[in-house]
Amino acid sequence: MNVAKAKVCIVDDDPAVQDSVRALLAAFGFETHCVASAEEFLLGNFSGSIDGMVLDLRLPKMSGIDLLTQLTEQGTAVPTVVISGHRDEDVLAQLASFQAVIFLMKPFAPNRLVDFLSEHCTSNGTADPMARITAKPTPDRPPIDADARRRDVRNSPMDACARTRRRAAKRLR
Repeated sequence: MNVAKAKVCIVDDDPAVQDSVRALLAAFGFETHCVASAEEFLLGNFSGSIDGMVLDLRLPKMSGIDLLTQLTEQGTAVPTVVISGHRDEDVLAQLASFQAVIFLMKPFAPNRLVDFLSEHCTSNGTADPMARITAKPTPDRPPIDADARRRDVRNSPMDACARTRRRAAKRLR
């Protein structure tokens, strides 16, 4: 799918995460905008002007879940990748009720983020962003893939560093 100029808003209070996700998505042709809070997102009036969103679950004041709930109630929800370093079964259950939402545990494999957004986001000007969603969750591709962290991290550079540190620590014992 051609994602050139598909607009994605990154809602995360960590500037390092914003910068890395922005650089990743820009490399794949996405147009990005970053905000540090759910309130800033709502004040920026991005609802009708974006094709997708990368959303941190834990934000100051208003949480990512609260933002998703509000956007869904307003009918302005867009395909969303929810990211978090914390796994909470209650939150995962809540996320399952949203359409076109995937959960990725930090650290996550960049291809999971890009693949989801590439599949669900287009810049075709469709009035109803949810009308662009054609893929339904299947047993081999559930909407919430918290267990993918184990698979994704095994091949990441961060995991290689962690393995090296563990080996070094064992030698020092």
